[in-house]
Amino acid sequence: MGRAARTGAFRRWRLIVEMILQIAADAEVAAIMHWRSSYLVRLVHTINSATEPAVRRAAIRMHAMETEAILDDLAKGHFHTAAGAKIDV
Repeated sequence: MGRAARTGAFRRWRLIVEMILQIAADAEVAAIMHWRSSYLVRLVHTINSATEPAVRRAAIRMHAMETEAILDDLAKGHFHTAAGAKIDV
């Protein structure tokens, strides 16, 4: 995946997160999304700064999996907290 593709994917993901944070009335949902977005930002930093190809590939895979999980949660209409509680969005 080239730098332009990574940047485009990150921008699309960031727009999704910003929309969710705007509509999230529940503080816990906002906190979950903030944590998840921070995690993805760290992965993007790892992708962009990694010197080892294996590290870069692993970070790209992890970023894709987490983004897919977030979109899955949105499609289902709810999130699960660390304590296991279900929060509707």
